[in-house]
Amino acid sequence: MIFIGKKGCSEGLCKENSERAFSESHNKRFDYFRHEMAEVMADAFQKEDNVSKCVFSRYFDEMWDHYTSMSDVDIEKTVNGFKKLKFRLESIYNEYKKQKFNIAAKHTETFINVIDKLIAMAFG
Repeated sequence: MIFIGKKGCSEGLCKENSERAFSESHNKRFDYFRHEMAEVMADAFQKEDNVSKCVFSRYFDEMWDHYTSMSDVDIEKTVNGFKKLKFRLESIYNEYKKQKFNIAAKHTETFINVIDKLIAMAFG
């Protein structure tokens, strides 16, 4: 996972253990959600098993839901990053549907709904 903010970055943890990555990153500050973060998030989500996919979107939501109300966060860039993640997730969703991976598709749909909610909150 690439979290780049005011104090540098840490890379790779999400690929090893996304739950630990969310836990360690939860209290860090970020300037915005970058396109690179979207790519890493989508890749990490896709590699998770269904049990981990189930909680992935919740961890993401808990981490990013308060960012939309912070004055020092670049909301426009964050929303662009969220849109990039949504685009990738929609591609993953379509792939799962095509392969009839219905449980994985449902978890992906849930994650897409979280992204939609975060985007709506940014403009609310």
